[in-house]
Amino acid sequence: MTNDTAAWADPAWLAAATEWIAAALPADRRLAGPIERLHIRPWSTVLRAPTTAGDAYFKAVAPLLAHEVALTAALAGWVPAATLAPLAADAERGWLLLPDGGATLRPIIRADRDAGHWERALPAYAAAQIALAEHTSAMLALGVPDRRPGALPGLYARLLASLPALEVESEYALGADELGRLHVSHGLIEELCARLEAGAIPASLNHGDLHDANVFMGDGRPRFFDWGDASLSHPFVSLRTVFVSVEIALDLPDGGAAGLPLRDSYLEPWRRFAPAAAVLETFRLAQRIAPLVSALSWQRAVAPLPADQRRWQGVNVHHLLRELLEGLEA
Repeated sequence: MTNDTAAWADPAWLAAATEWIAAALPADRRLAGPIERLHIRPWSTVLRAPTTAGDAYFKAVAPLLAHEVALTAALAGWVPAATLAPLAADAERGWLLLPDGGATLRPIIRADRDAGHWERALPAYAAAQIALAEHTSAMLALGVPDRRPGALPGLYARLLASLPALEVESEYALGADELGRLHVSHGLIEELCARLEAGAIPASLNHGDLHDANVFMGDGRPRFFDWGDASLSHPFVSLRTVFVSVEIALDLPDGGAAGLPLRDSYLEPWRRFAPAAAVLETFRLAQRIAPLVSALSWQRAVAPLPADQRRWQGVNVHHLLRELLEGLEA
């Protein structure tokens, strides 16, 4: 992914991207000013393009995350009310052009400190996941990673085996005792995943990074974007990131968001599949393995990086595995 970062910083690449944006804009839009780079990271870069019909946002992703482009386009057809339709998409090059979706939830919730915005957004997210459950084969064909419960025990074993290559600084790395307990926990992971696999809740799309800056709420209608970390998994694992986002936004202690009504607003649409008590128990099981799904996402993104970047980005994998261990042993 280093080569992608270098390419994106090259003025020639920016000129080619600008040319593509200008040609890809719909007939009722044209560029109305200079293009601005918002960020450049090992896995993506984002540009803002002012147009005669409002800003457009261009995203280029590394080949590892190329499925985001095709997935975003497909979601606009499968769940149009829950996401943004791209203005243009080039899956081969990993290029995506989106319209401005308005204000995100982040400034709204941090201004009024009202977690109720999530209570309104989460039923829409659950409804989208329910609708997407019938498209699992199509999403796999697009390259969306498979982290469904049945696949997790094998992925977990490979993840533990990959940890030495992350070269995390020793002050953040898992200790020998923690690593030993993680290896011993493989049987429990298998048991929990088997229970989730046998349950009534179907696998579906997990956004993978569902925090308040990835939800548009400017017009009061939630729309979800930035699907680069998405995977097929047990849908309930999505709320781990939501809880963390709420805790940060409202300055709550770890675990503080779990006591808010967010969980119930999310779970209510799923009660078509099982009684309320069974849905709640399934949710509790899913939360125990949710850090593993996030750790797999981070490991996939970090593994191709050069050693100096792995050392600090890989810290997230170790932190998530430490969180997983705490949940398994609770």
